[in-house]
Amino acid sequence: MSFGDGEQSHRATPHIADTVRAKVAVRESMERTLRPDLQSVRGRGTVDRSVLTEKIRSVCQHAHEQGLRAEQVIILIKEMWAELLPPLTVDAMRDEHDRLSDVVSLTIEEFYGRPNPPA
Repeated sequence: MSFGDGEQSHRATPHIADTVRAKVAVRESMERTLRPDLQSVRGRGTVDRSVLTEKIRSVCQHAHEQGLRAEQVIILIKEMWAELLPPLTVDAMRDEHDRLSDVVSLTIEEFYGRPNPPA
């Protein structure tokens, strides 16, 4: 793809770099705060729904601050989910899909929900 002049091409590059940096920052935040809970959800463990909601809300708030869109956050969650231990049976895979759908729905609700007031 050609932009026609070097100035336009130069302006496009920082935006892409900013997006990559934002995704990395949010992914690192997810690794610290959300990964253990996602592992529990995927493995049918118990997770306090209100704690999970707070953690997803925090990730979404961070994503907003970094300028990411909801779709980008959902992709990051799905990528992290795919890295977790896989299910062993077809029934487990079906059940896992339902749990991931629940996490994605919760993420969408929190991403577009009312922002937390500053403390």
